[in-house]
Amino acid sequence: MTTIDLPAIPAGLRAGATDGADPASAGTPGTPPSTTDRTDVSHLPVLDRRILDNLGVELSNQEGALQFAGMFVQMLPQRIEAVQAAFTARDADAAVVALLSLTVSASMVGARRLEDVSSEGLELVDQPSAHPALLARLQGLGTEFQSELAGIIR
Repeated sequence: MTTIDLPAIPAGLRAGATDGADPASAGTPGTPPSTTDRTDVSHLPVLDRRILDNLGVELSNQEGALQFAGMFVQMLPQRIEAVQAAFTARDADAAVVALLSLTVSASMVGARRLEDVSSEGLELVDQPSAHPALLARLQGLGTEFQSELAGIIR
């Protein structure tokens, strides 16, 4: 599996967003949650194999489920870019559509942490100060999911 580069957050959106916290530590036990990190997802699996296995059963093809998950990873940068673009344009409707798309597709492949945080993001659409931290979290969780999936596809 090839590595997919997730979009960078523009400097204008990053400023002051994480209060100096490392976005990769979001949801890490012992790290106090910021105002945009209201949901500790550390108890959720990065990749819920049962969901991915169930998708294979529904498709009557486990290989098809893995291919679908691979396509999800390939499209993940575009999905996060769509959220970012909607936030930058201050287009709440587009942000909701992009976050719902990410939430639903993440749920289908068992990306539980990504699903939970993107769903939480729906509550933050009208809070521009929360957008940079949310985008950083989505990117970090996307990278985690990609690594976890790569471990089972090899």
